[in-house]
Amino acid sequence: MNDQAIMVYISGYWRDVNRHSILTLPGILFVFESLYNPETRRIKISSTFFVEHAQNIREGILLNSQYNSWLNALKPGHELCYGAGITEKYYIPRAEAAFIHFLKPLFNRQKERPFSFETTRIICTGKNDFVGFTFEVKGDYPEYLLKKHTLHLKSY
Repeated sequence: MNDQAIMVYISGYWRDVNRHSILTLPGILFVFESLYNPETRRIKISSTFFVEHAQNIREGILLNSQYNSWLNALKPGHELCYGAGITEKYYIPRAEAAFIHFLKPLFNRQKERPFSFETTRIICTGKNDFVGFTFEVKGDYPEYLLKKHTLHLKSY
């Protein structure tokens, strides 16, 4: 494996009431805790609950057994919100692992595992709050079991 830069198109946000209209493409699904402002019709992300790759992003959300746990973890006045990350199919597992290490989602058990890839830089594009950000997760593959990864957030 080599150091890799991966472009991920974040195709927007869907409120929980609109989850049935999420993309059916393969990619990375994001579950967020959010606040919705009905006057501006904008969503403000509060925290990340879950990140996972799926062959079908919509089914990955609709059929997820953790849905009720996500609802129970919401702060008063907050709601669930979803995002969809699209990248080349070959890079989806590596990008998913990088997002998990960057965002440290509450419901991802593997967030504490070592990053098992070499240095990976994620460049986010699309029409959302992730645009203009890139982050890098440093891996130590194959010596990753002996060393800890570091993470850097950069803004364009």
